[in-house]
Amino acid sequence: MSATTQEKIVQLEKDANKLVYNLELLYKKAGSYNAAKEELQKSSAELVSLINETKKLSEESHKIIAKINEIGSGQIFKQLEKIDKAIFSFNDETMKQLNKNKIFLLGTIALLIVSLIMCILIYVK
Repeated sequence: MSATTQEKIVQLEKDANKLVYNLELLYKKAGSYNAAKEELQKSSAELVSLINETKKLSEESHKIIAKINEIGSGQIFKQLEKIDKAIFSFNDETMKQLNKNKIFLLGTIALLIVSLIMCILIYVK
């Protein structure tokens, strides 16, 4: 074999090794591409789901807003004011009853103390 033929064979072997190396890189990149594609498809499905949920929430919010407009915000505030007054009225009545109970309890304690003192005086004599 001549020197040029040997050089060509060596060069062909180098080229073949380089080709194998490039094919391995291509194979790895293709695998990465497939993994990325799968993740992108999952993300896409999740995004579609999120869009659908957002659409449902938007539709429900629209219904609520329409109902509020139908009732009228003034009417809603009037009802809230009535509820607020009822709560304060209940609290006032409760406080009045509590004060009455305190007075009754203090009176009862005072009577018990007086009765106890009388019993002690009777017992001492």
